[in-house]
Amino acid sequence: MRFTQNLFLIVFLAICFYSCKKDPQIPNQGNNTEDSGFNCGRSKFIDTISANFSSPAKIGSAISGKNNLYVYTIGGSNLEIIKLDCDANFLWKKVFAYPNEKVISVISEIKGDNFYVLTATDNFTSIPTYTSAVKAWVSDGEALNPTNTECDRGIFAYTFNPNYKKDSIINLGNYSRVNKYNASGNFIWQVSLNGNFYNDNFYNGNGLCLDTINNLYVLTATKKGCSPFKVDSLSGTYPAYATPLDSNSFSIVKLDSNGNQLLIKSLSKIKTMGTGFFNPFLSISANHVSVRVDRQSYIFDNQLNFINKISQASDLCVNKGVYPLNNPKLKNLNYFIKIYDGITTNYYYENYFGGVKINSTSFSDNSAYVFSSDDYGNIYLGIAGSICKYNIYGVKQYSKVLPSFIMPLYAASAKARQPFFFIYDSNGKLYIVKPDFNGNY
Repeated sequence: MRFTQNLFLIVFLAICFYSCKKDPQIPNQGNNTEDSGFNCGRSKFIDTISANFSSPAKIGSAISGKNNLYVYTIGGSNLEIIKLDCDANFLWKKVFAYPNEKVISVISEIKGDNFYVLTATDNFTSIPTYTSAVKAWVSDGEALNPTNTECDRGIFAYTFNPNYKKDSIINLGNYSRVNKYNASGNFIWQVSLNGNFYNDNFYNGNGLCLDTINNLYVLTATKKGCSPFKVDSLSGTYPAYATPLDSNSFSIVKLDSNGNQLLIKSLSKIKTMGTGFFNPFLSISANHVSVRVDRQSYIFDNQLNFINKISQASDLCVNKGVYPLNNPKLKNLNYFIKIYDGITTNYYYENYFGGVKINSTSFSDNSAYVFSSDDYGNIYLGIAGSICKYNIYGVKQYSKVLPSFIMPLYAASAKARQPFFFIYDSNGKLYIVKPDFNGNY
């Protein structure tokens, strides 16, 4: 009898164990979250629609929490935005005008289908009464003639006119605005913020991020007074100055979904390594907020407490590009990095937690036009007529050539393990590429 009872107990416990056991989990840079999948529409395709954007310098894209696709223009005073479903069916197109401002960033909700637009005056140059302008950025010193792989820096050099007079400067407007629209493109609210933004034609800046509960992070920047002191003994061919020519600053503002301010954090005396590279870029992870300025990144927790300032890969080389990858579902902050060491160009993928580097991997591909990361740290690159995928260890998963008739002006977005690539050509055609897990479309 006791044997029968014990056998029954063993069988009962075994049934409980296996029926309650969770499915195997897939590592997500330490998060160990399960893959929810992206079961929407066809598994793969390449389609085209007529977009007829007005000669955009850049296009961008986003996937909403409702799995709809937004494709839009960046950099002009008009926002042209198209909405598609995840099967590339056209839903609507809208045009919004922002006089005296520039469209900086657009982002869609992670939970929901609304979207946000950041505009700014973009006046980071004041206008003096003579011909050469005084920039709002400052160089912290750069190598004039790097001669070896370590790119040793030479004399400090600035773009600055020594005959500058304070009373000859006309200060221009310096503000940003966040606009929220619903899923149909109808206006909901607007918030005005102090501070400007700079988004040049080479680096693709970003000023908006959303976390997983739809709190909005907004990046703005301001310019401070100019007080140079020339040091003749160090000038040589190039003038040298004992103090920065300007004191750039930036602010991160955290808003709730109704536009109410929750937090704000500002840092001043932000310097760069080149006179034309004050190019702030905001990105977030599940635990951190990052602001990239030139070759360095300022790291905060999600309550905007400052943690550390880091320099990805190396701080020695002048020619380094740092491209943050934004994803609030990842534990680590991720960066795609391009470095020219004076001889060759190298590419890296690095991720950080708490301002500490977790790993760094190198890439064989180069000249990436666009990049995006999915919820598992895989990154997707659009490279000169091809699409590529790498995992979090830097191992190439695929590289697929696009049809030759597609002329690349790329944008890319990813959700779960599903990327979308968007290519716009001068004939008004928007190509939408949805590859499967192996890159086939």
